[in-house]
Amino acid sequence: MESDMKVLKDIEGKRADLLEKLNKIEEKKSFVSPEVYDKVKKEYEKKLQDIETQLYENVELVKSESKKIKEDVRDLAAEEKELKLKLEEIELRYTIGEYDDETYNSQNGEAKERLHAITGQLKKMNERGKWLENFVAVKDLEAEVVAPPPEKVKEDMGIKIDEHVLEEKQPGEEQKLDELLVEDMALTEITETPAVKPAEPVKAKKEEVVPCPKCGHKNTPDSWYCEKCGAEILDISAK
Repeated sequence: MESDMKVLKDIEGKRADLLEKLNKIEEKKSFVSPEVYDKVKKEYEKKLQDIETQLYENVELVKSESKKIKEDVRDLAAEEKELKLKLEEIELRYTIGEYDDETYNSQNGEAKERLHAITGQLKKMNERGKWLENFVAVKDLEAEVVAPPPEKVKEDMGIKIDEHVLEEKQPGEEQKLDELLVEDMALTEITETPAVKPAEPVKAKKEEVVPCPKCGHKNTPDSWYCEKCGAEILDISAK
């Protein structure tokens, strides 16, 4: 376990060194040509990507170290609190005359020195722990995004589905499908075609005629004289 942690810290050290170099490249950006800047920057970005790949390959170690850091931070925070209380106590005892100057300076100096060391250590551990935790969260999210499709998972688990079995139709199924299709088309024609009411036969209009009082020839209503014999036709409609 100790050797694994050493590997992890070695990888982290290389990563920190690459980040520092990338920061320096940015600082020198305005002093070099764009071609040189892009070339060197891409080179170190590739190295950083390779280092983070190594970290991801050891992601379980990262998770274990992240958990350990949380425990160490909790213990150091408790010690920090105790030291602050101790400093208050030393100050109070010195104020009431229990401690002389030599005792006060000795105990107060030791407590402050230890408190300063713990505060600095806590800051570094919190920063490292936060980075490790974020790294694990990001990698877990990436793993979910690029997760293999369900078919691939089933194959990995030893479950293989024959696509031909899924596509194969049962006996009589194809014929039944054709029948349903014909029925559906017929139903569509019935529902979509508007009903046309058959035309009613046109009744022949009875032609009105006026018979000639002399020869009996049937003349049109507007005739004044018979078209056959020329006799005067009386307006029978007036009667």
